[in-house]
Amino acid sequence: MPKILFVCTGNICRSPMAEGLLKAMRSDFFVSSAGVSSVDGWNATPEAIEVMEEKGIDISRHSARQATGEIIDAADLILTMTERHKEILKNDYPHASEKIFTLKEFAGTGIDIEDPYFTSKGFYEMILGEIVEALEEADFEDVK
Repeated sequence: MPKILFVCTGNICRSPMAEGLLKAMRSDFFVSSAGVSSVDGWNATPEAIEVMEEKGIDISRHSARQATGEIIDAADLILTMTERHKEILKNDYPHASEKIFTLKEFAGTGIDIEDPYFTSKGFYEMILGEIVEALEEADFEDVK
């Protein structure tokens, strides 16, 4: 079963939303998330939980975690939310460089997905739409 890892900054907004969405879309993958600067144990933001609930996906029990070498090594594909996240991971884990992409880069729809933290529910909805679009466009068939 391919292991997909989503990475953002704090692992409380974008990557948990992407994780929840891909889990709902693809039961044939093991999907998880982490952050490059997270506090282990933090919950997803209330706005992230709310916009995901509106899609019928429950991320209310999400618990943030820091990206570590063990987590990076276990993943078959690592999809970050921004170019900066990708650069951080490639710098910290150069041996994993070939499996690290931004989500939009992997999907062929752009580069960065902005951080909705401390913004409005409407901005979260916009970001969720970008994640949905990227996941729908992404070709996961060759991930092993």
